[in-house]
Amino acid sequence: MTSNKRPTRFRIFNPHRLTASELRDTFVARIKLFDAIIHDIVGHSSQGIPQHHLVVGQRGMGKTTLLQRIAIELFEQPHQQRFLPLTFPEELIRRSRSTVEILAKLLGLCGRRTGTRRRHGLG
Repeated sequence: MTSNKRPTRFRIFNPHRLTASELRDTFVARIKLFDAIIHDIVGHSSQGIPQHHLVVGQRGMGKTTLLQRIAIELFEQPHQQRFLPLTFPEELIRRSRSTVEILAKLLGLCGRRTGTRRRHGLG
């Protein structure tokens, strides 16, 4: 997709369906918040205890989009050597029957992500 084209309406409201370049190109709100969170995350010493961030807002305010954009940023150079951003489908908890099932699914997703990094020489 070229940067002058807009994603289809269906894809706009689900950031998980956008490619990294589409999300980067269409992410125009909350830039200051994004910059502040990224600065806090990457500026933190690897020896210290990392700062937590809580993202709260009404439905449709862009919480998932913000978190997806942060994950994309951390998965790129130079950050990918220090960080492993993990994103999980929103349906993960709704479709799971027990805590053990949720944990098993999370471990599977983590394994797939770290395996991808190792295959590409990133892990």
